[in-house]
Amino acid sequence: MTWVFVVLIAVAVVVVGLVVVGRITSQLSAEPSTSYVDLDDAVVWVGDHLSPATTAEISYDDVRCVLGWYLDYLAGQGIARSDEFDPAPTGPLMADEDDALAWVLGQMSAAGDNAPVLTDAQVAEICDVQRSYLVGIGAVRSIDS
Repeated sequence: MTWVFVVLIAVAVVVVGLVVVGRITSQLSAEPSTSYVDLDDAVVWVGDHLSPATTAEISYDDVRCVLGWYLDYLAGQGIARSDEFDPAPTGPLMADEDDALAWVLGQMSAAGDNAPVLTDAQVAEICDVQRSYLVGIGAVRSIDS
């Protein structure tokens, strides 16, 4: 008789555990995943995926500067956040690629002598490769996909 009682309790514990895990799993699957951008990794990846003509003329520091401005633009649009304690973005958020490029070029112009000496085409290429990086790590999604 004791064994029947032990088996019933064990079954009850397993059922409660499965229900709780199932409920939490369904809640987490409804939330968007969080991707983290390591700026050092992004700089190396983007720098390594630029065209040979561009990499011959710019440095990783130039790439870091442009990537920083690009991420600042995304943060300003509410798409990115600087740390885990900032409020998470809600709903589908969109950023126009042309607006991002224009904003980065504006930041470069505003930085004056402190900005890297890059052509608009080089900045556009860095932004394009950065976008590919962000899509690749799942931080953003292209509207085409």
